[in-house]
Amino acid sequence: MKYQTESLNGGQILRLEGDLIIENAGELKDIFVNLLKCEQPIALKLDGVETAHVACLQVICSSHRTFWTSGLSLKLEGYLPPLFSKVIEESGFSRDKGCSIDSSHTCIFAAGGK
Repeated sequence: MKYQTESLNGGQILRLEGDLIIENAGELKDIFVNLLKCEQPIALKLDGVETAHVACLQVICSSHRTFWTSGLSLKLEGYLPPLFSKVIEESGFSRDKGCSIDSSHTCIFAAGGK
């Protein structure tokens, strides 16, 4: 997994690339924790992700909820690669709409991430 962050218009962009494998779940969590400390909205770009393990999907979902409960946003920017969408579907993360707290309709996994 590779990642890059950049500041843009009062927020941060987090770009993830490569394989989000189970061994990256802890590092991914640490990235989100550090971004949460910035107290800025986050645009998440996943178009460079080739595949993902369910543990990393859990980290992304949990981070979305944590940002939301902290009054911050974590939104998908761009598109999801087909293999990533397939992992969302096969792992059971695909949703027609976000969870009960997703009043802003920013769930990354809603409609299979499409």
